[in-house]
Amino acid sequence: MNLENRESIETKSKQKWYLKWWSVFALLFIFGPFALPALWKSRDFNIFWKWSITISVMGITVWIVWYTWVISKTVLDSFKAAGLY
Repeated sequence: MNLENRESIETKSKQKWYLKWWSVFALLFIFGPFALPALWKSRDFNIFWKWSITISVMGITVWIVWYTWVISKTVLDSFKAAGLY
């Protein structure tokens, strides 16, 4: 093992817990797009995966917001039809 490999292993082991790959996925699952800075600061992902995960998270977020709007509009229309609103 040469010095460069040893330094990279030591640097990786000194990485904060919230920047490790497993915690980044946990943060993304819990906080969604608010956890993207942790993804981009993490050294466990290369640029391809950072962009892929970012686009996926943003797409899922847009879909959730849109679907919430559709459901709330449907519920509101049902309330209006029933005379409750």
